[in-house]
Amino acid sequence: MCQKCVDAVKRWFPKVRRKDYGDLLMSATAFPMAGPAYIEKQLKGMARKGITTVAAAAAYAGEQMERDMEKIRLRTRRPSEGLRK
Repeated sequence: MCQKCVDAVKRWFPKVRRKDYGDLLMSATAFPMAGPAYIEKQLKGMARKGITTVAAAAAYAGEQMERDMEKIRLRTRRPSEGLRK
């Protein structure tokens, strides 16, 4: 993982152990697909919501993903879908 991502974890999740940095980044952020600025934005947003653990961050990210996927499903559903009984 890049140093900027490590620095962001240290800054926004100071209680997370170094050995758990990878778990936090992989389970709760867009790492490794996004750059460090976006990763920091995600970590900062979670920290400001009071999320402080890897488990809580992963759960929050999962909830966000489900919400976003539902929006996509609703946008791409054909008008006739959902009318069948």
